[in-house]
Amino acid sequence: MTPGNPGGPDGPDGKDDDPMRVTDTMLWDLSRRNLVRAQARLFTATERVSSGLRLEKPSDAPPDVVGLRSVDASLARLRSGERGAAGAQAQLHAAEGALAEAGSVLSRAREIAITGADGTQNAQSRASLATEVAGLRDLMRSLANSKFGNVHLFGGFKTAAPPFLADGTFVGDTGTREVEVLPGLRVAANVSGALAFTAAGGIDVMAVLATLESDLRANDAAAVAARLDDLDVASRQVLSQRVAAGSQLTRVQSSDAMRADSIVRLEAARSGLRDADVPTVITEMAQAQNSLRLALQAASQVLDLTRAA
Repeated sequence: MTPGNPGGPDGPDGKDDDPMRVTDTMLWDLSRRNLVRAQARLFTATERVSSGLRLEKPSDAPPDVVGLRSVDASLARLRSGERGAAGAQAQLHAAEGALAEAGSVLSRAREIAITGADGTQNAQSRASLATEVAGLRDLMRSLANSKFGNVHLFGGFKTAAPPFLADGTFVGDTGTREVEVLPGLRVAANVSGALAFTAAGGIDVMAVLATLESDLRANDAAAVAARLDDLDVASRQVLSQRVAAGSQLTRVQSSDAMRADSIVRLEAARSGLRDADVPTVITEMAQAQNSLRLALQAASQVLDLTRAA
């Protein structure tokens, strides 16, 4: 019996008079909390080993989660630019190819004009040449109405319908369709059909071919000869837009290396923020397993003491 506490550990009323005394209930509650914490720690470590991720929910590391969201947004913008650049390259390649063929058509038309202007030709031979020019004019219109997928290449913003009617009238517009290939860098994904084939670029290419055909059918050698200068202007006009397509294509292609480098750097930063370091998490899991083992031992000892009491 403790002096000053005649009732022993408990006072006369049977209650514990020592507020510092650790009861069995307190020991068991402490042991239980330690066990729950150890189990949670092991669960978290096991999840990280399994998923390979350090960040799985915002509460894991709020500042890093904010950084990860910023990196993901930048990557999404670069991926969008990657898709835009691929589409622009495909369309510009197609446009450049169509303009190259258009240049060949005009070269053949010039050869025909030289032949038709020759005084040795007769009406029948010029009529035959006129028929070939008619075919060239149809081919030129077909090239001017070239499509890539569902997009008409030379109609400006009006991509759904052919920009040139059967009579050669231009019904497109002069819009420039731009795409963002890098953050803040936009390039044109099309060249102007108006500048390539209509008087807006210097001369009406369709009209030149139509006039050449008419002059040949009229058996007018002098008029046919006069078309040579017009054909030269038309050729330079088409070539100018072919060069423009090549220049724009080069700009798009030059963005590929910069974008790829940026993506590599951001992916590395993303991995550093999100992914778990394998040796570290394996060590953490081993420590968590040991902590759980010790917590289980402590709980068992408390249970034994409680039963002994």
